[in-house]
Amino acid sequence: MVFTPFIPIRMRRQSARENSALRNSLLIFGKYIGLERFFVISWETTQIKGRFPQLIMGRKEEVMEVLYKSTRSENAPVTASMAILKGLSEDGGLFVPTQIPKLDVKLSDLAQMSYQEVAYEVMSRFLSDFTEEELKSCIANAYDAKFDTEKIAPIKEVNGVYYLELFHGATIAFKDMALSILPHLMTTAAKKNQVKNEIVILTATSGDTGKAAMAGFADVPGTKIIVFYPKHGVSAIQEKQMVTQKGDNTYVVGITGNFDDAQTAVKKMFNDRQMAKELDAAGFQFSSANSINVGRLFLRLYIMSMLMRHCSVMERFRKDRRSTWSFPPAILGTSWRLIMRSRWGFRFRN
Repeated sequence: MVFTPFIPIRMRRQSARENSALRNSLLIFGKYIGLERFFVISWETTQIKGRFPQLIMGRKEEVMEVLYKSTRSENAPVTASMAILKGLSEDGGLFVPTQIPKLDVKLSDLAQMSYQEVAYEVMSRFLSDFTEEELKSCIANAYDAKFDTEKIAPIKEVNGVYYLELFHGATIAFKDMALSILPHLMTTAAKKNQVKNEIVILTATSGDTGKAAMAGFADVPGTKIIVFYPKHGVSAIQEKQMVTQKGDNTYVVGITGNFDDAQTAVKKMFNDRQMAKELDAAGFQFSSANSINVGRLFLRLYIMSMLMRHCSVMERFRKDRRSTWSFPPAILGTSWRLIMRSRWGFRFRN
């Protein structure tokens, strides 16, 4: 049986050195997201001080809008829907939230929720300009019969180790988890912002993202998707998956070079203002399905929340703070893991 590498296991209590390493990692993350000053974290209370993005402490404050700023400038922040629509800031920076809301849902309540309900609890706190109806529609359309299990992400125990399975989507890659919902978030965001242009998704892939993105956007009205991959840098089956993808709006291009070359070229196209003007005149605009799009990053939080949802497992790990977790590697995965640790009270091995 195949399992995704998302593994919570038991371990010894963390040492002072490990706690110090975690603190240093958080300081680096603080600098990364463009804060003027580093923040200090109290390990016993997990209260963040200093100029860390403002923390929303309760449901009464959920009406506060979570905006998004670029990591490269102090330009005016944008709404969640606009950040998803743009994909990348005009200055080339990534969009990050100016506030980090708290997931203030009781474990006993999470235990009664489906995957779709957990997704809504997490996303509604970050996508504050989306209505409840809009978010629930996106979630329902994303996590449906295209997954081969109603649980979407079931958990399995093998020899005392718990595995959250993330391979039940259309392309059997864990990228299906995010790329199933991104098209729906993006088209909803376009309507909210009265965007008349057709959205052209530019994506670079080393294999699995390309197929998952194409499957997600295939025949989605108002969009086209172009995937760039290294011609000799993906497996034969990955290439066949991409070049045989159905959909009148899907395109795939093999390049001479590696994934970094493809990703660099995509970013250059995003930052080409003259091209943007020409595209706009022709009725098109670029966006991205890579993890540079903040719309993909929320997935990491509600995947973590799904682990919390498995009550019998999570109560045990909540009480035993010596547990450690392993996550699928990705560009910003570590950052989201640290946010989870600091906001929701779990200890992680650094």
